[in-house]
Amino acid sequence: MKNVEERRKKILHALKNAKGAVNAQKLADNFDVTRQVIVQDIAVLKANGETILSTNRGYLYHREKSERKYSRIFKVQHKREDIVRKYQAIIDNGGVVKNVRIKHPIYGEIEVALNIQSRRCIKQFVEKFKAQGFKCLIDLTTDGIQYHLVEADTKEILDDIQAELESLHFLVSDE
Repeated sequence: MKNVEERRKKILHALKNAKGAVNAQKLADNFDVTRQVIVQDIAVLKANGETILSTNRGYLYHREKSERKYSRIFKVQHKREDIVRKYQAIIDNGGVVKNVRIKHPIYGEIEVALNIQSRRCIKQFVEKFKAQGFKCLIDLTTDGIQYHLVEADTKEILDDIQAELESLHFLVSDE
């Protein structure tokens, strides 16, 4: 039992110190166990209150806002149907979408807190719009430009997010 607890402590340490998502197979190889053992260890750590996020790129340790060291505002423009892809690009790279801000032609700036930090949050966000028939903020702009405050644990994560948004052609330069 001591070996199991020690491995879980080391897994948690590895996740807290990682610069990005950590693949379950990589953890399994490091600890000479199967991937399923790692999945079970992560489940136990989560059950014990650790804030570990599962993404399609691996596991991320989620820090509270006060623990996050870096933030950046991303100016984006995309079609309405690309909303999910945009949020996935951000959270899958380890970011948290704190808010969205638009410039409305009549009301000026409108800002809404989001705190999107997982694919589950994205799914809930989209389901609310569909169920209640509301318009997205992107529909209230004349140019479709939105500003997102994104927080991350490292500058490198923000750089990765920026590169991903650029590759999707969502990022707008200020030039």
